[in-house]
Amino acid sequence: MGILNGLYNYVGTHLTGPIFETVDEHARDVIISTLRTGNVPQHVAFIMDGNRRYAKSKGLQTHKGHEMGAVALIQIIDSCLKLGISHVSMYAFSIENFKRTPEEVSLLFSLLMERIDQFLNQSERYSQGARVRIIGNRTLVPEETMEKLEEIEKKTFNNNKITLNVCFSYTSRDELTHSIGQSVLLAEGGYSNKNKVDEEWVERFFYYPTDTPKVDLLVRTSGHTRLSDYLLWQVCENAKIVFVSTYWPQFSVFEFYLVLIQWGFEKSIAEKFKDYESYLISKFEGVVPTSYKKKGGVNLNELPIPPPFVTVTGKLTSSSK
Repeated sequence: MGILNGLYNYVGTHLTGPIFETVDEHARDVIISTLRTGNVPQHVAFIMDGNRRYAKSKGLQTHKGHEMGAVALIQIIDSCLKLGISHVSMYAFSIENFKRTPEEVSLLFSLLMERIDQFLNQSERYSQGARVRIIGNRTLVPEETMEKLEEIEKKTFNNNKITLNVCFSYTSRDELTHSIGQSVLLAEGGYSNKNKVDEEWVERFFYYPTDTPKVDLLVRTSGHTRLSDYLLWQVCENAKIVFVSTYWPQFSVFEFYLVLIQWGFEKSIAEKFKDYESYLISKFEGVVPTSYKKKGGVNLNELPIPPPFVTVTGKLTSSSK
């Protein structure tokens, strides 16, 4: 996929000016129609990085970078809606961002509210089709801001064309800590589930609702190659993680299309390989060792007796009692 990686860099540095931004709607619709003939991810997540550095590189004030980043987000969401992508997650505000100056924190809060309202009121298809969900630790958000965010959630609750997961006051570590804390509270209340503490149990208490599909594709802009404590659990299975050097305000829909092309190509290859693997297993059913076949979950009660003081099942050896 070296060719596509080269295109990412070229698009980010050469095809972000006025000429490229004025590509007519018909041309974009043709590209979208072509993409929809293949695999399309159902859940795409974004780490929208580079607003401040973009502003600095252009000699602009920081708030201008955030404003231009918000405009880029609306364009990307519009493309996702047309492509039939059902869930879009955006890292709008990390808990770590509370460490920034009060002025910038206040600016980010007001920009979020302004852009969500703008997006929902921009056209009929947004207001009737997009559902907004706030994902994160609500106890850390100022009461007035949280009331407005919850009002938007209520207004869009019945919309079902696309779900916008706005990760606000969020980190993965905080989400996991919250889940563990809720489990402890249940245990203290007399409810015990010690024999079945599995993935489903942990996910039950996440900020993300349990009906949210796993992330298929995560894109981070600005060149940093880290996840910054974002969706660590949700991307752990088969998600593709793409890092592009473009600053978020410059991340065009065309560059997004290139990312989707690469994702679709790799998805098709993986599906072909899986089909071929299933074919081989069916042909050599009596030859393939049992250990090769995928097994189900592990029953904790079937584990061997643990060494002293190391038990997750309640079983103890005579020496550890």
